[in-house]
Amino acid sequence: MNHDDKSSIASPLENKTYAEFYELRKNASTMTASTIEWFHNHLKMLLDEMREKTRSNTLSVLSIGSGEGDLDIEIIQAILPLLNSQWKHLKYDALEPNVLHRKRFVERLNENSFDDHISVSVHNTSFGMPDGFESNESYDLILFVQVLYFFKDPYQIIQRALAQTKPTGRVIIVHQSAIGIPEIQRKHMLSLKGDENGILSTEDIKRRLDQEGCLYRFYDVDAYLDVTECFNQSEVGLKILSFCMGCDLRKVHKNKLTSLLQSMRNHAEIKDNGLFLYEPIGIFIINPD
Repeated sequence: MNHDDKSSIASPLENKTYAEFYELRKNASTMTASTIEWFHNHLKMLLDEMREKTRSNTLSVLSIGSGEGDLDIEIIQAILPLLNSQWKHLKYDALEPNVLHRKRFVERLNENSFDDHISVSVHNTSFGMPDGFESNESYDLILFVQVLYFFKDPYQIIQRALAQTKPTGRVIIVHQSAIGIPEIQRKHMLSLKGDENGILSTEDIKRRLDQEGCLYRFYDVDAYLDVTECFNQSEVGLKILSFCMGCDLRKVHKNKLTSLLQSMRNHAEIKDNGLFLYEPIGIFIINPD
């Protein structure tokens, strides 16, 4: 790569920018809504499985990389009707290193009122890092929702989570498949960011879990991203596209942006209300043994 190529590399997203762009990208996708629907449809089954073997009267949950807490609030609300005389309490620990995301999560908690038997803590820290979250507690559920690609060795992090899961518990991973944005990333990563490291996909996770002989169930879940504003090259569209590519594209060379949008057009579906990119997600339920 020559000097001119390096000078045209798009800058990474800082915390404040990341938080803003994340919200726009989230609102343009059905991914969060599809994930919430899955939890509402499957939580009872999961809790019934664990309830048969546990003797604790407290259901404990650890959410790793919880973001702004919109999904976590939904999960808590879905769990509450499932508590009974056996599980009388819910202890919910959430880890979120982004200060802005954590602040919004706390605001959301203040907007909701929970009974005294519900304890929710949002920690401004990460998981599996030398100076990160430390606890000797074992959890019934450990959640990774669209967060594993932040870790250098995702499988090592999964193993660490499994070690902190009760024998009757489960680790749940919600993650992006290789279809959609990852396909476009693989083609343009070197040009935009100066490296060829693509986004971790469910296929990568499956491959590693299979290699290690892990016992898991897997669910395919449909989701779509509205990319209409991206093609309009509006301010909102460029921010959504920037988040998808993991770098700020607002000052990128026009030729690179044109090439990127052409790749996206090749994958997008035209519908009555705009252009949509199919981006299914996968959900893993992993047993600790």
